[in-house]
Amino acid sequence: MAAKAKKVTPTKARASALTQEPVSEKDVQVAVFKGHKGAIHRVAMTKDGKFAITSGSDGTVRRWELDGEGKSQILLKAEKFFGLAMTADGSIGAVSDNDGNVTLFEIDSLKELLKMTVKGNHDSDGVRVEQKDLIPADGVRKHVSKKRDLQEVDLVFTAANRELLSATPDGKLRRWDIKTGACLAQCRLTHEVGLLGVTASEDGSRIVGVAHQLGLAAWSGTDDEAVKIFKEPIDPNVPISLPNDERFAFTGTLDNKITKWNIVEGRRVAVFEGHSGPVRAVVVTSDGRFCVSGDRIGVIRLWAVETGHCLAILRGHKMLQDKNSQLLNKLGEDHSNYINGLALTPDARRVASVGNDGTLRIWDIPESILARADSLKKRGYMNAKVVLLGDSGVGKTGLALRLWHDHWEKTESTHGMEIHRLVLPQEDGELGVEREVWLWDLAGQPDYRLTHQLFMEQTSLALLVFDPQELDVFGTVGYWQSALRKVANADNIAGILVAARCDRPGLRLTMDEVHGWAVARSLHGPILTAAKLKRHPGTAELRTLIATLLPWDTMEFRSTMENFPALKDAILATRDTKGAGVVVTPTELESRVRKTAPYLKFTTDDLRAVTGLLAGEGVLHALPYGDFVVLQPSWVNCYASTLVKLAGEAENQLGHVPLAAR
Repeated sequence: MAAKAKKVTPTKARASALTQEPVSEKDVQVAVFKGHKGAIHRVAMTKDGKFAITSGSDGTVRRWELDGEGKSQILLKAEKFFGLAMTADGSIGAVSDNDGNVTLFEIDSLKELLKMTVKGNHDSDGVRVEQKDLIPADGVRKHVSKKRDLQEVDLVFTAANRELLSATPDGKLRRWDIKTGACLAQCRLTHEVGLLGVTASEDGSRIVGVAHQLGLAAWSGTDDEAVKIFKEPIDPNVPISLPNDERFAFTGTLDNKITKWNIVEGRRVAVFEGHSGPVRAVVVTSDGRFCVSGDRIGVIRLWAVETGHCLAILRGHKMLQDKNSQLLNKLGEDHSNYINGLALTPDARRVASVGNDGTLRIWDIPESILARADSLKKRGYMNAKVVLLGDSGVGKTGLALRLWHDHWEKTESTHGMEIHRLVLPQEDGELGVEREVWLWDLAGQPDYRLTHQLFMEQTSLALLVFDPQELDVFGTVGYWQSALRKVANADNIAGILVAARCDRPGLRLTMDEVHGWAVARSLHGPILTAAKLKRHPGTAELRTLIATLLPWDTMEFRSTMENFPALKDAILATRDTKGAGVVVTPTELESRVRKTAPYLKFTTDDLRAVTGLLAGEGVLHALPYGDFVVLQPSWVNCYASTLVKLAGEAENQLGHVPLAAR
């Protein structure tokens, strides 16, 4: 039965709408529906938001009238149910049970239309079609299952409700004819990779699945056609969502983000920051204006997609207090706060959420909150990574110092890598979006060549540096360009050929030769530089060309909070403080940042979000184990390169490193 709805306070809602801060669950109506005995896996809601259906681990599929007393009607019973889908008009439902069977039925009459057996962990495809009523003597049809492992089959209707899509643990995406139960087409990733979610455009021409440990899998729907994989650390079992535009897919990630992908161009275009736990559920309105996300700790966020603003933070799904949750706590596997599924009306006025607490919650969002999407200005962060590549001794470090700080000093060859902000000629950008450029100076010694390839991903622009007094210019520059192409898909990355130390006499090559080689390798330049000379025009020319070539229009946008610039600067100042150390815990980092900027207001969640942004660009590094932040990622590079060197010096060239040496 539904709990009494919490009333909106109009004055408070209007005041919140005028601020930049998101409203909370106190500012919206929420109704809580109880009936399932255990976790609810999925929810589907009609376009008008009048009723919803849910699937649960208690082996029931239930229908809920959302505007009445909130009573539920049991539609199906089995051992367990997982995947769930419903046509937009609420006439037909589809559900997958514990054996991987998919049942299609009329929701009002409870008439079974057909049943398909999808053998999730086998190569064969079995389809059994039956016509029968779902209402036996006791009023509820029961399916008896003998299997113990849940076959997590995800479902979605498409092609004007003429087809059903399924994603199964055996790595298959399938299109089904809902009248005959025939498999129209299928594709498979590999035997080792499972599919955990699926979405599609309304006409079914664009299909995207969630591939376990890989990312997004885009499929055209043609039989046995290979899928395109877009790498993303996606949380297990997270559904993905596709608006009517059909170009973009939204999904949640293990590193607490919502990402927006242009699946036509194969690139990530936006990231929404703010969750404190892995994002497990995502849904977007058909027009792409609003997105709703839910995480593992029971928090739901409503986003304005165009500006990146979080409009509302909704809490309410709480820990179960029963024997099952107590057992999970003892095992260190508390999953009770998980948000498992979300549904949304096209106007975003009503949000449905389900989770491991066994409740269905209906959130009614006031128009005053949604209207903020049109009044707020875009606020976010864009980051460009420029890498200096070249052999040791060609003059990269001197050039980097001139570009970073506009000074020169005699230096030894760089070991590891150095990363600093690069100030460029001002260029008009979007108001409210901070653009920042980081210049990476990667050491060129042979011992670092292998490890540096680990840091070339997400490169926006490459500066390929050579010494024009050396004879083997083309061989060395060619190596670095080839390495970049292998790691970072350099066909789409602009490169600038840069001649260093041009203040010295005795150049071995003519500029016509170098220019011809640059054209043949699709490189810009060459740019002649002399870092030792402050007034040499080459550095200014290089800065201008870097600013011109940076592809800001194709870089991903990251939403940020209002205090982001100041908090980012405080973190970097803490990192650069003498004696700051190399590895710290988030708690230690927060304490130090508060001492560095005592008047700056921020929360622990704010700090984690900004730290995650900097870690994503390599300025910091979050270790994949424990809960530590590496303030100086260059030390990781030095350590890895040392291991490579020791392995190369191993006796008998066995390539091993004794434990004592580490």
